[in-house]
Amino acid sequence: MTTISKKLLSTTMLTTAGLLAIAMNPARAQDATIPDPVAPDTTTIETPAVEETPAATEPAPWSEFDTEQGSITIDTPTDHDTNITQLTPVYSGVSSVLDIPEGYHVNIEQASANWLFVAKAAPDADPTYILGRLTADGRIVIIDR
Repeated sequence: MTTISKKLLSTTMLTTAGLLAIAMNPARAQDATIPDPVAPDTTTIETPAVEETPAATEPAPWSEFDTEQGSITIDTPTDHDTNITQLTPVYSGVSSVLDIPEGYHVNIEQASANWLFVAKAAPDADPTYILGRLTADGRIVIIDR
């Protein structure tokens, strides 16, 4: 914003200076170059940074848990997919990152709709965002600060 304001201010001053020069010496009117105040100089407009999808070098989402109760296996067939197989009726685990970015998928395979998967964010973790897909056969609880 500051860049745009400074540019508009300097353009306004140039226009005013050009008009004053013409008013004081009408014979020089042909020599005066007056910038077009309607067309902004787009080279000075700053655009905000766009959040990008995480690079493939990052671990797949939900690929690391510190188990508190129960048992699971984790398979990451691609950098964007995580398959979790729950082996006990109740599982509880803590992870430093529970995010699922756009374009990513986490699938939790559970033997019954009554099975429970509890994913807890570590106390020092950033707030969780789920922009991708999270699917399960049973119940999922995400505990975030």
